[in-house]
Amino acid sequence: MTVLRQVREFVQSGRARQLLSLLTPQQAEGRGPLPRLLLATATGGLLATLMTTALLAAAVMMGALGGMYYLLTYVLGVRLSVDPQAMVEQVRRHAGSYSPPN
Repeated sequence: MTVLRQVREFVQSGRARQLLSLLTPQQAEGRGPLPRLLLATATGGLLATLMTTALLAAAVMMGALGGMYYLLTYVLGVRLSVDPQAMVEQVRRHAGSYSPPN
């Protein structure tokens, strides 16, 4: 199936109209198809840019955490021992204190 055929089926199925109305602000409802298409394209592009920025920020944060771990363990020689069972018990204890009485 070619890309052109997929696009044609997408437009003919009515899903394109739903997507266009989803990405177009209400103030542009009375305008022609070209301004609405431009607004929808700009909105989609802005959403893609924001998602890319968020993913890059998360990757940088993970890299920073990895760098801190490396500095703590290999450079400074700090030993970290994490007991998951102790963390679970502590969370359960705190969650039990906030729950309403039966």
